[in-house]
Amino acid sequence: MSRPNFLLVSADQQRGDCLGVEGRSIKTPHLDRLAADGTRFTAAITPTVVCQPARASILTGLLPRTHGVHDNGIDLDPSTGDRGFAGALAAAGYDTAFFGKAHFATYHTFGPTGTPESLISSADYGPGWHGPYMGFGHVEMMLVGHNWFPPETPPRGQHYERWFHADGRGEEKLEAYRRNEGDTRGAAQTWHSGLPVAWHNSTWTADRAIEWLERDRTGPFCAWVSFPDPHHPFDCPEPWSRLHDPASIDLPRHRRRTFEGRPWWHEQVLTAEPEGSKCATSSMPRKRRARGGSSSACSQAVPRTSSPTARPWVLRDRRRGAPRACVRARRYSTSAHTNVKMSVHDTCVLPAASYRSRMPRMPSRSRLSDNWASLMTDGIQRFSSRCQ
Repeated sequence: MSRPNFLLVSADQQRGDCLGVEGRSIKTPHLDRLAADGTRFTAAITPTVVCQPARASILTGLLPRTHGVHDNGIDLDPSTGDRGFAGALAAAGYDTAFFGKAHFATYHTFGPTGTPESLISSADYGPGWHGPYMGFGHVEMMLVGHNWFPPETPPRGQHYERWFHADGRGEEKLEAYRRNEGDTRGAAQTWHSGLPVAWHNSTWTADRAIEWLERDRTGPFCAWVSFPDPHHPFDCPEPWSRLHDPASIDLPRHRRRTFEGRPWWHEQVLTAEPEGSKCATSSMPRKRRARGGSSSACSQAVPRTSSPTARPWVLRDRRRGAPRACVRARRYSTSAHTNVKMSVHDTCVLPAASYRSRMPRMPSRSRLSDNWASLMTDGIQRFSSRCQ
């Protein structure tokens, strides 16, 4: 039996209901088609509300308490990242690649950290560097990716930044980017960007991924295509910035803070005062604190990792006979987590011993917590049985 290819496409900071198929007044025809042809998990949630821990969990299949990235500003240990789904597939003979925003390590640091994602250390990686990185054999990425910060000028930056400035017109592009081509009524971090679509980093991400996918290869592949949008600032270039008439947008039902009908941790995270001194420093080893400074006890007393939020999740299996369904679950049920790595392992039927040997050793209680965070293994079995 031929082994399947894997294409993981992710968007940054996209609400779980911001899809046309969810009934919102939003135009997402291609995502809706994927949902119609595949399986949509309506209760998929992330184990953390911030970027670096969430991405580390996607890659490794582990909760933040286990992989160690409990907040932004903490780098994922490369030895742990190498044991993620990309590393497991690479060890099994897969061609693996990453495109777009990675954010497995911290961008803004007080000094060089040695990672390719540190704005300072990135200057040490020349134009010929394309990985390996965190288990991916081929890498083409940007740093930061959200254009509140302009693309770095080489030698700083990575592949997108070098491409952006390669023709010597980087300053001209930045001037166009900052120009607001319409009236946004003073909305924060919102404008009709004058930057042509062809120069936008989301366009670049798609183009680089397509070029790699079209290469001739004899074996299976796995690629993660990570778009930096729709994360703020809301800087969509024309004509896409005018795709939706503001008058046609349905505003959120809950526009003011309320804890009624919310899980207990919702109010706790937003209002509780942390225990102990707010000026206490963390006992975390200095090498794990990417910024190199003190770490406030606040982020540990009321951990952000206790606040999972809904995210859109669609799975499409193009193999013949693959099921199509919509798996619905209670929004905050424990079965609503998604473990990409375990899904990849089960789909490929990789040797169990090989898979387990690549997992970091952990206490039994923590291992149970990570197994609790898996949707796909059990979820796929549930909807597969329904479709038979």
